[in-house]
Amino acid sequence: MKSGGTTICPLSYFHLTGLAAIQISVILIFLKIELAVIPLVIFILISITAPFLTRFSFFLPIIYRGKVCKNEVALTFDDGPDPITTPQLLKLLSKYSINASFFVIGKKAYNHPYLIERILSEGHSIGNHSYNHNPLIMVKSRKRLYKEIETAQRTLRKFGIVPLAFRPPVGITNPRLQRILLGLGMYCINFSCRAFDRGNRSINGLSRRILKKIKSGDIIMLHDVRSGRDFDIQLWLDEIELLIVGIGNKGINILPLSKIIGNDIMIKAEEKYTPNPIKTFYNGLALDYDREQFYSGVSTVRKKEYKLVLSRIPQIITSSDRVLELGAGTGIFTIPISKYCKEIVAVDISNNMLIKLKEKAEESDIKNITCILGDYENVNFNKTFDVICSFSSFEYIPDLENTINSLSNYLKPGGILYFTTAHCSLFRFFTQIGNALRQGLWLKARSKNEIKKMLHSASFHKIDISCHLFNSIFSGGMLLEALAEKKDR
Repeated sequence: MKSGGTTICPLSYFHLTGLAAIQISVILIFLKIELAVIPLVIFILISITAPFLTRFSFFLPIIYRGKVCKNEVALTFDDGPDPITTPQLLKLLSKYSINASFFVIGKKAYNHPYLIERILSEGHSIGNHSYNHNPLIMVKSRKRLYKEIETAQRTLRKFGIVPLAFRPPVGITNPRLQRILLGLGMYCINFSCRAFDRGNRSINGLSRRILKKIKSGDIIMLHDVRSGRDFDIQLWLDEIELLIVGIGNKGINILPLSKIIGNDIMIKAEEKYTPNPIKTFYNGLALDYDREQFYSGVSTVRKKEYKLVLSRIPQIITSSDRVLELGAGTGIFTIPISKYCKEIVAVDISNNMLIKLKEKAEESDIKNITCILGDYENVNFNKTFDVICSFSSFEYIPDLENTINSLSNYLKPGGILYFTTAHCSLFRFFTQIGNALRQGLWLKARSKNEIKKMLHSASFHKIDISCHLFNSIFSGGMLLEALAEKKDR
């Protein structure tokens, strides 16, 4: 399956655990056949239990608490909107100037459009909570599950928004969910703190139960619906107010959910909106991107790449050059490059990443960076450049040859194309698996010969291609570096 040209490959711990169970069982058959069934039984038990563990990213990545841990939490409300309770809740939230997120049921949104409009007009965000809120939806077919989510998306888009966050009914997940969400450009979000109010059937002491266990970074799950005809609305409102006041008394701030997790809950609906899993992933990663790149499991590759690129920049860029950087991200390479050139145009698909880049440029008083938001496969530039560069982003492009041919049109004769990308190798294969676990996307790795042919085809010469990191007789290195000059015509 492809989305925006990128191959969707939603690997999960479910797949890896299943594969491991089968392999262990095969080995045990030759040792003692009675033991062979044990790994399979364990796998089945985990698979049966995992859907009900709302924080367990077994089938897909689940966001259940905030990335920011500075005495901040977020309030979320499920199962609405309700024509009686939701307006009174909005009034209470307005009293305390609190921005909340409402995970609404599509059918209720359709029946009560004025409530959705009011939620949005008062500055709150809206997420997708399925169309009918069937608690057993995860045992339905993939087609039925897709219809539940997509129909709610279409309903909410009529209000000028596209929800990116999906909260499954009762927080239950399954192996089919990730592929559906990736295709819709969405992600899964649950919660880390709740009062077990049973859909507002148990509201006595609701605030006390939450305040006893609340921690910084919590995503608090509540409901804004009546549980029956005898529902005590005033008691419920009092409990919500006690909760709000109690959180404040603990020195904890209530922030919008988007601020807590570092990702948009919804975006404005564009006329030609196309779901893009790459954009969704990197928008959510922007807040923590630099730390992850240099202080986590992926840092070995990034540190090598960073050192490599910084040693090359003074050799290929001069103070009079105009530079185009594709896939600029948070500016890890943009900022150092800007110190060597006249102007650098930084292009990225993620708005949140570019916001971080602009913040860095402002902090360093750098004024020669221009940021462009968009997919650089489709962006048209009104100028030519002396240097075009890209670092670890070409692996997202299925048809790189066509992209390189297009880029050559924006490069002056004698100009330089410089990029790094994933090199096809044994070690890279394992990182491709790891990436499929993180992003649900299969990134393309290429050989030296493939890149050389592409560059020749696009009228480049003086081609210099090398591979780095974990070179051995078994593997040709994980990182491919390419430098080429456009021929004079």
